[in-house]
Amino acid sequence: MRQGMNRKVFVVAAAVVVAASTGVSKASDVSGANLSSITQGTNVAALNFGNGMAGIGGISIGNNSNVSSAKMTDTTQATNSAALNFGDGRASIGGITVSGSSFSGEATALTQATNSAALNFGSGSAYIGGISVTGGSNVSSAKLSDVTQATNSAALNFGDGRASIGGITVSGSSFSGEATALTQATNSAALNFGSGSAYIGGISVTGGSNVSSAKLSDVTQATNSAALNFGSGSASIGGIAISGSHFTGQATDVTQVTNSAALNFGGLGGLFGVAHIGGIRIH
Repeated sequence: MRQGMNRKVFVVAAAVVVAASTGVSKASDVSGANLSSITQGTNVAALNFGNGMAGIGGISIGNNSNVSSAKMTDTTQATNSAALNFGDGRASIGGITVSGSSFSGEATALTQATNSAALNFGSGSAYIGGISVTGGSNVSSAKLSDVTQATNSAALNFGDGRASIGGITVSGSSFSGEATALTQATNSAALNFGSGSAYIGGISVTGGSNVSSAKLSDVTQATNSAALNFGSGSASIGGIAISGSHFTGQATDVTQVTNSAALNFGGLGGLFGVAHIGGIRIH
């Protein structure tokens, strides 16, 4: 047990293979934690070959960890940089991830990406910014906030996973509290090739999740940007999607789009899959 932990990481990166992150792993039990990560990367690459992960900045909680009454903050600035994963893991630039774990408290992510890319080849995922709660996690009494600014950047996934820029995702998990996503994308793209999905901004609740007493808010601004999916999945810009899950609470969406597109190319002549911009979908 680690109580009242204050951990800060500051990294100025100007070389290859830098993965600067604050992580809680190996079934850790952390109470009253203050986790703060600041990463600045220029001409930097984080590469993983296998089933692990490649990351530049960010905060990650996994392996059945229990984090309670915590306050997590991540600030990541990436320029001319890339996070690449080859396998079933994930590639990420900034953001906060809770996987297969319990969390209560506050999580705030601020990611600025310029001329950068997060690429995954396999059944995993690629992220630029955003907050993700997956793998049977239990997030209660939480306040999640994400601000992502992407310029000339891309999140690409080749396989059955997903590619995303900003936004908040709850998948196969329980959540109660507040989730707020603000995404600004300019000349950027989220692309997925397979049966997965591509997102720019938005809030997604999927996979039998149980979201109760929740307040979900999404604001997405996209200019000269695109979310493209090639397969039986989906492509979206902004909006709130609740699929195969239980939800009670409040959901609000504001989406502003200029010269942008959400395109899905599905199987069997496009009979499957979906492309949408803004709005709230419950199905």
